[in-house]
Amino acid sequence: MKNRYRLIRYDRRGRIYSLHNNETGQRESLETRDKAPATELIVAKNESGREQAVNLQKARVYLTASDPAVSTRTWQDTLDAVIEAEAPDSENCRRWETFYKEAAIQQLLGKVVLELRAEDLLKVLAEGGLSTDVFMRRLCNFCIGMNWLPWPILAKKLWPPVIRQPSPSNRAAGLKAAG
Repeated sequence: MKNRYRLIRYDRRGRIYSLHNNETGQRESLETRDKAPATELIVAKNESGREQAVNLQKARVYLTASDPAVSTRTWQDTLDAVIEAEAPDSENCRRWETFYKEAAIQQLLGKVVLELRAEDLLKVLAEGGLSTDVFMRRLCNFCIGMNWLPWPILAKKLWPPVIRQPSPSNRAAGLKAAG
């Protein structure tokens, strides 16, 4: 199979290496003047198109080198870490413990954090309520902050919108102000 990308270098652009897409003619700067890392990046780009099934395994190997627990850390471990970070008798800790018992998230607890797919998360969000949505957002953000997830599972735009219902006390206060 012919390589999709090739390495080029322009003298007029400060001798910075770029990749050239042989199919589209597009060029993209690799932002390096050193040939060894530029060649490594081109090889990786060409391999990614040919060996898509192996790419996830390679990513896990690289991630495991920086964090050995990344391949075994489950959502239950993550939730335990969040609860442990809270003050033991706080209201927030109680809320997390209540969230822990929700039926919607029980299917996630045994799954490895890195293996959760967007479809699985959307299913959990559809089965749960508003608190499931809010706490799953917080849990995913916690994982990203701890570098347990290399990127978000869902982009911000893809999360279902949070529709808050006014509480009875707020509704009564609004009626008094209007009347």
